[in-house]
Amino acid sequence: MSLRVYKRKRHFDRTTEPSGAPVSVARARKGASLSFVVQEHAASRLHYDFRLEVGGTLKSWAVPKGPSLDPEVKRLAVEVEDHPIEYGSFEGTIPEGEYGGGTVMVWDRGTWSPKKGMDAPSALREGKLEFELQGEKLRGKWVILRMHARGSVEKPQWLLRKVQDEFARPESGDTIVENASRSVKTGRTLDEIAAGKGSADVWTSNGAKTATKANAKVAVKKSARRKAGSQKAKAASRPTTSHAEIAGTLAGAIDARMPTELRPQLATLVADAPEGADWIHEVKFDGYRILAFVKDGATRLLSRNGKDWTDKFSLITRAIDELGLTTAILDGELVAVDAAGRTSFQALQGAIKNENHRASLAYFLFDLPYLDGSDLRACTLADRRTALRAILERSGEEHSRLRFSDAISGHGHDVLQQACKLTLEGIVSKRINAPYTCGRGTDWVKSKCTNRQEMVIGGYTEPRRSRPGFGALLVGHYGKDGLVYSGKVGTGFDHAFLKSLLKRLERLEIASPSFIDPPIGAEAQGAHWVRPELVCEIEFFEWTEDGRLRHPSFVQLREDKDAHEVVRERRQPLGIARKSGRAARVPDTDRVYRRTEASGEHQVLGVTISHPEREVFADVGITKAELAEYYSLVAPWMMPFVKGRPLSVVRCPQGQGSQCFYQKNWQRGETVGSHVRSLRLSSTSVDCLILDEPTSLVWLVQHGVLEVHTWGCTEPQVARPDVMVFDLDPDESLPWSAVVKAAQRVRASLKRDGLESVVKTTGGKGLHVMVFLKPGASWDRVKAYSKSAADSLVTAYPEEHVATMSKAKRTGRVFIDYLRNSRGATFVAPYSSRARAGGTVSMPVAWKSLSALGGAATHNVRNAIAHLKKVGDVWEGSIKPQSLPAES
Repeated sequence: MSLRVYKRKRHFDRTTEPSGAPVSVARARKGASLSFVVQEHAASRLHYDFRLEVGGTLKSWAVPKGPSLDPEVKRLAVEVEDHPIEYGSFEGTIPEGEYGGGTVMVWDRGTWSPKKGMDAPSALREGKLEFELQGEKLRGKWVILRMHARGSVEKPQWLLRKVQDEFARPESGDTIVENASRSVKTGRTLDEIAAGKGSADVWTSNGAKTATKANAKVAVKKSARRKAGSQKAKAASRPTTSHAEIAGTLAGAIDARMPTELRPQLATLVADAPEGADWIHEVKFDGYRILAFVKDGATRLLSRNGKDWTDKFSLITRAIDELGLTTAILDGELVAVDAAGRTSFQALQGAIKNENHRASLAYFLFDLPYLDGSDLRACTLADRRTALRAILERSGEEHSRLRFSDAISGHGHDVLQQACKLTLEGIVSKRINAPYTCGRGTDWVKSKCTNRQEMVIGGYTEPRRSRPGFGALLVGHYGKDGLVYSGKVGTGFDHAFLKSLLKRLERLEIASPSFIDPPIGAEAQGAHWVRPELVCEIEFFEWTEDGRLRHPSFVQLREDKDAHEVVRERRQPLGIARKSGRAARVPDTDRVYRRTEASGEHQVLGVTISHPEREVFADVGITKAELAEYYSLVAPWMMPFVKGRPLSVVRCPQGQGSQCFYQKNWQRGETVGSHVRSLRLSSTSVDCLILDEPTSLVWLVQHGVLEVHTWGCTEPQVARPDVMVFDLDPDESLPWSAVVKAAQRVRASLKRDGLESVVKTTGGKGLHVMVFLKPGASWDRVKAYSKSAADSLVTAYPEEHVATMSKAKRTGRVFIDYLRNSRGATFVAPYSSRARAGGTVSMPVAWKSLSALGGAATHNVRNAIAHLKKVGDVWEGSIKPQSLPAES
């Protein structure tokens, strides 16, 4: 790689473009990660400069239309001169007359790596480079291929293409360049850079780094002409993209009516911010969480607890109306910005009370669950944010009240530390490839600089000496048995607030405490008890061992929080934030449980569900009744794979996260009810369960079952298996792509023996590759064949796969578990829920769709039915009983 051509085209006595360190010096970076950058360059023609660090320089191509995430779209990439590494950080304007005059934006940046085992310089010489990007907009696998020259071609021409993987977006066309139009370095648009807004660098012919007014005007005029020409060209080549078309290009978007209400996605408190490029980090705003529902062009603002604040914040309502949306749900935080530019809850309270202060109101938007006929909750956060930003940008106006919530990719700990230095409350970290999950989960996590949380006010004490109002608030939080007392809060109030809050408390007074463990003795002296309706936010030093707040201080009242939602927040270990993402809830259209008026019972398919409101997946709020509903709806798909088969189950009587146990046998005499029968498999005194009808599945839910596992056989031929399973279990450190690759290799190996297979997720972290058999071979024969198939893959790929259960040998590898094919062994049934956070389910997948799947935990109780209605039975036509090849 050389910079000779680069230097020949530039006169460094007239420009401050980097001349570049000698390549020998640049190679000192060998131990560092290789960088890449994509710079949007509005020169004589708008194009994108795609640059990869190779051999100490940036290997560069000009891509006229920019990259596409659609694997079917091949982009022309014209090879240009190598650039110095330092060039990758430039963003600014190059005045007319200079080489490459125009505006330059850092459109994307990050690191890259060639395909494993590939030498990048050699691959480029040979004309084909396969590589992986880890950028803020471009990620995953790509390939660049040199074209055979036809006629006289001055510069080598290549084709740049996205490879099909979980980051690909089929049929998305130009969406990524149209919607993601801001700099990843400064957040500015090309026009803002050309106008000199922010910290733009401007290269001038006299070597000055600061733009003159004349140069700025030239740059702005040229950018405007170029923009107008570019827009005309685009208008001539393709139709204008509507909001509905934006939504329709997103992978995972589902055609559905807009829900009339929606539980917002909430964050779990963690000990520290997560690291890695899979996470983005936003400032934790000090305001009210608001969902904006737009229907027929009219906007309705709802707080987190469902209060209608449309009229209260009419300035925000009108600003959203101006976006020109037909139907949409916007998610964000309504704040007041103080004179220092920070969000202030006190300023927000002032704006609510005094119209003269409402000029400071702003609505920071960070998510888009629904848009013009498409439910976007199953789309990735990255895609939803891209669409949201496009909506705000395409409105054609600068909305001071509607602001896109910018985020920082990666470096979570450093971002949190910086937030704390700025005396902010903390940050919210979000998994960039996760769907929108209603309720609290671990795809969004929050890390705080101080201990703060909401508390329910259950009483107050008399004031002492000259203090007005009251002495202290008696506060608590809800536990499983009721309102738990947490302590007294006596600081953080001013005199005016003490008096105003006392008036509200007096109206709520009751005779006896609502706490299940009220304070006694001196601590309860002078206590007045109130109905537990008001919620306040407090700051404190720590929790004591007996569950009391140490050194608490009042921060503010929270009008947007429902008292019964207030539970003790515990800082979870950071590991919970590394679990796979979960998919989002889709509106229910076929609710089948009902409450009988006479008895007050809840029934699903005729099965009475006791404690229907119990949250069996508490992290996302899935109730026992909701799980029973799911099984009643999924039964048509699930029953063919469980009917007549011996079962084992995982029972969690108090829900996921509590004590669970695996139950293979039911003792004789134990009640199994009329919906389930048992099968005696030997002369022992234990029976296995057998299901025959959909009500059987609901009966299991009533009995605390969260997982259903089956044998690979049916009665009466329990000695002859009719299913062979390969359970692919990856080491925690491996990416999802490694599991997909392992499944594809198992499939190819089976195909060589004439066996067709299907694949499904486990609902955890792995995949099951399954072969349906004619029930002829014995268990020993099926197990022996599956072992030989697994062993052959381990022999071929010893660094990637292992077929032994030894934990030590599985590090960095995918375990190909063939032991599911032993008599009495079981595997999780298709469509079964899992006793895991998020209520995930095991879901069949089409082989052609496997690479685009986001992970094994993509589907859950809340989105599975809508997914099945959209894609249908992906195994249809693939379940053909086969015979194992003859033994050699």
